[in-house]
Amino acid sequence: MHLAIFTIITSISLSIFGQTPKQTTMNLKTLTPNLIVADVNKTVKYYQETLGFEIAMTVPESGVFDFAMLKLDNVTIMFQSRVGYVEALPEYKDKKIGGTLFLYIEVESLDIVYNRVKKASAEIVVDINTTFYGSREFTMKDCDGYLLIFAEEAKIE
Repeated sequence: MHLAIFTIITSISLSIFGQTPKQTTMNLKTLTPNLIVADVNKTVKYYQETLGFEIAMTVPESGVFDFAMLKLDNVTIMFQSRVGYVEALPEYKDKKIGGTLFLYIEVESLDIVYNRVKKASAEIVVDINTTFYGSREFTMKDCDGYLLIFAEEAKIE
C-alpha cells in the first residue's frame, strides 16, 4: 500500500518539478482556483500584505469587491463573495468557507517565502519539513481557512 502511494506521489512530484507529463488531446493550459470568501476586500489585503500578490482585476473596480483576481509571478487565484456565489448556486448557501482545500504552490526559494509569511505573522500549520517524496515544504492557513502548501524540490546532498 505504501509503495503504491509513494509511486503516485513520486509521479505527481516529478511532473510538478520540471518533468513534462505526456500531452493529452485536451491540451489543458492552466488551473485557476476560485475560492469563496466571507469578505473579498479583507482577503485581497491579506494576500497582498502576507504574500505580495497584486490585483489583476476586481468587480466592481473599487469599493466593496464581489470578486477579485490576484496574481503573483505565474500564480493566479480568484476570490468571490459568498453572496455572488449563492445567487448562482443557491444549494451552496450553508457550505462552510475554507473547507479541506489545499493549494500546492511550487516556489524557487522556499526560505524567502517562509520568512515573508513568518514576518507577516501568518498562521503556519506545518513547519518546514522534507517529505518522503522529495519535496521541502511548509503549510500555512490563510485568513479564510484555506491551506497553502509552499514547496520546492529538496536538494540532495
